[in-house]
Amino acid sequence: MILGHGHPAVLEAVQKAAAEGFSFGAPTEREIELAEEILSLVPSMDQCAR
Repeated sequence: MILGHGHPAVLEAVQKAAAEGFSFGAPTEREIELAEEILSLVPSMDQCAR
């Protein structure tokens, strides 16, 4: 919403992600990278998974 409706950069990113496939229960490399980035920003989350 910050970029507006149908922003070209957002549409391109969504199309690229969709073309690379969806997750069906197994983590993808993109999901792992996102989790690692979130963990680097919120280190206490590591304790939630234990």
